[in-house]
Order: sequence, then C-alpha cells, then structure tokens
Amino acid sequence: MMMSSDAAAGSFASLLVTILLLFVAGYSTQRSSVCAVAAAQEIIDERRANRLIGFFLSAAASLIVMTLDESMGNRVFANFHGALPGLATVAGAMLFALGAWRNGRCAMGTLAALAAGSMPQLGTLAGLLAGIAIGTRLFHAWLGDTMMGATIASPLTGLPLATIAIGAVAIAIILATALIVGLRGAPRPQFWSPVWTMLLIGGASGGLFALNRNWPYTSLFGDVVRGGGMDIGERFALTLVILVGSYAAARTGGLFRRDWGNAALWWRTTSSGMIMGVGASLVPGGNEAMLLTGLPLLLPNLVLAYLVLILTLVALFALNRRR
Repeated sequence: MMMSSDAAAGSFASLLVTILLLFVAGYSTQRSSVCAVAAAQEIIDERRANRLIGFFLSAAASLIVMTLDESMGNRVFANFHGALPGLATVAGAMLFALGAWRNGRCAMGTLAALAAGSMPQLGTLAGLLAGIAIGTRLFHAWLGDTMMGATIASPLTGLPLATIAIGAVAIAIILATALIVGLRGAPRPQFWSPVWTMLLIGGASGGLFALNRNWPYTSLFGDVVRGGGMDIGERFALTLVILVGSYAAARTGGLFRRDWGNAALWWRTTSSGMIMGVGASLVPGGNEAMLLTGLPLLLPNLVLAYLVLILTLVALFALNRRR
C-alpha cells in the first residue's frame, strides 16, 4: 500500500510539473514569437536572423535540460525516435512551409494568434487535423511502409554525457552572444528579452521531454489520426494548458483583440491548415516538433525537414517581394 501511495504521489507531482512547464511554454511563446514564418520574413525584410538564432538557442537550452535528466538515470534520449530522411521528408517540409506561408503563421504561431483572439485560426487547426488525416491515408496507400525510412534512435544515445553537456552549453553561449549582438540597433522588444524567452521555452521543452511528455500538438494530431495511444485525452488537455498560458500572456500584455474575420479569411486559414497537415503527415510533425524535438536530439528526418522548412519560407518571401 505504501508503494502504491508513493507511486500515486509521484505521478501527481509529475503532472503538476508538466502543467507548469506547458503554461510557461505557452506564456513565453506569446511574449516572444517562435514562429518560423516570422523568422523567414525577418531575414528578407530586415536582413536580420535574430529570430532564427533565438530558435537554435531554444533547442540548445532544451538539450541542456535533457542531458541533466539523462545524467540522473532517465533514458531521455532513447524515448524519442526519428527516421532516415527521404524525398517524403523534403516534400512534407516544403508543403508545410507553403501552408504556413499562406496562413501567415506556423504551428506555434497559430496557437499564439488564437490565444490573442484571432478566431479564424480555429480553421487552421481544423484544417491541420484534416490535412494530417488526408495525408496519412493517401500517402500510406500510395507508398505503404516505405513512406518513411527505418525508425532510428537519437545519435546522442550512448555518447558521453559530459561531452554532450559541454557542447550544448558552448553552443548556447555562442548563440546567446550572437543574438545579443544581433539585437543591437534592432527595435526593442515589447516585452521580454528574446534571449531569456528562448531559454525559457527551450528549458520548458527539455523538461517536458525529460518527463516523457511528447507535447508538440502536431504529433498529437498525428496520433489521433492513427488511433494510437491511451493518453490522447490527457494530451489534448495538456495542449489546452499551452493555450491558456498564451492567453494569459496576451491578456496581461494587452495583446488580446477578438477578431472573427470574414469568410475569405476562414477559407484561407482552413485551406492553409490542410496544406500544413498534409506536409506534417510526411515529415512527420510540424515545425514545433522539428525545432524542439528534432534539433536537440539530432533526429535526421526532423533536422532536414526544419532546414528545408526555413529555406522554403525564405524563398517564398523573397519571390513574393521581388514580384
């Protein structure tokens, strides 16, 4: 009986920490955008890469937290798998980029905009879920089990933890310094320092993965479509915590403006979400999974997908500006 009580207490404590980390992630996301679309636009319009550097800093912070937990005996690196990349990965990333560009927001940007009152982003979420369902069934019917490469563990698994920790800290210091330098002369942030915000988001993400929480909501949508997992309801509830955190930041920061849009905007967000969903079904995963799962753990398909995503978005903004 004592062991059962201890296990229940541990499970409850883990849930509380998870809720806190998700709230922090949502709150921080609203305070400083982690939207890949905004990062690509900044590169073209302002000739700056501050947002992109900040994203990589967030991934490094996530890796530091996961390494600390790995040193405590938890097999964090082995809990999340990637796949060998292929043409499907590249095509999926390009489609996701096209949908995000049309939508004006990526996966995390969609949640932040919805929390700030942009109701047409509900169409993006509905389209994203539908697109993942369509893509999963369509491409699996065409390509079968060859749609993805063989599932593989993170290359970090089995490496000396001291080496990983030193490398992650060194990369984080370099990126933080580059971001501080890049912010000189740039418009001052409205709220939090981008450096601290990215560290917070990355740290929260690393903590969630340390708790074995596969929290990116595009991964949740994929599992819903495949009908897998007994924890679907719990993961939906936890995704709502991110939304609540982002809503709280919008309210306290004076950013909340309810906007229902019009029929044309709802069609654009819904159709864009469907394109994003088809792309996410091929990667598999959205930009938040690529950035906060793939990059820290060096999962080949997600790393390649994120690079293709950013390059495609930059190319789309460049072509649009030239046109």
